[in-house]
Amino acid sequence: MVTLAIEDALNAELERVAAQKGRANSDVAAEALRQYVQTERRKEQAVNPALIALYSQLADEDVALAEAGMEDYHWRLIADSAPF
Repeated sequence: MVTLAIEDALNAELERVAAQKGRANSDVAAEALRQYVQTERRKEQAVNPALIALYSQLADEDVALAEAGMEDYHWRLIADSAPF
């Protein structure tokens, strides 16, 4: 359980929104905190060094595969255009 002290203006907005939605102040505050925590987790994952290294490795592999495919395509074009 968490107890929060918030500014009067923010509390008034919280009460207004909660009343407009027919929800308890605590439910609206809990939803806002959930969304905040989820956003922060996504930010952390976006800059996770392990993920960045993995993406870099996969990108390097993709480039290598593309280059190999282009080399193969190049030789097929030459073979297809050679006179019989």
